Amino acid sequence: IFSFADIPNSKEATIINFVSPAEVYMESVGVYESSEKRKRKRKKDVKKSGVEKAVFDAKKAAVYYIIFNGTDPLVSRADEILRFNKIASSFFTKENIDNMVVYTKSQPKTITSLKNGEAIKVYIELKVNYAYIRQYLEEKLIIFSNQELNEELGYPQIMVIPARSSKK
Repeated sequence: IFSFADIPNSKEATIINFVSPAEVYMESVGVYESSEKRKRKRKKDVKKSGVEKAVFDAKKAAVYYIIFNGTDPLVSRADEILRFNKIASSFFTKENIDNMVVYTKSQPKTITSLKNGEAIKVYIELKVNYAYIRQYLEEKLIIFSNQELNEELGYPQIMVIPARSSKK
């Protein structure tokens, strides 16, 4: 099971296009909600560092989307999810996410204030290194590599059998 701090607050992301087989251009949503006790401090915290923290959450949301969502998620089976949960806290670190997200637009597309200024939501475009994420998960033995799958399952064999003609 993930600890609450590991997973992104927002899990919203959209794939815009595949730049190459290794990179995915996405729009991602990040949310930051201050955890300060007093209302005034929450607003001040959001004003001071809310955009920066929401952009980081958007990066985590994009990586989360690549791993678990979409038409072809990297981690989908129950045993893979269990193996991933064991490394989740080390996976969603700032250094790791910065290695996986190779480009972020300098300014968010949209910045929205939530909860009367005590939270913030940003929409930002970024590029995620799909190949790096896949390689990382293969090295940590979360998923099987394509080579391992081919060795285990083998290559498909197609046999063509000619039909008998109806004439005798």
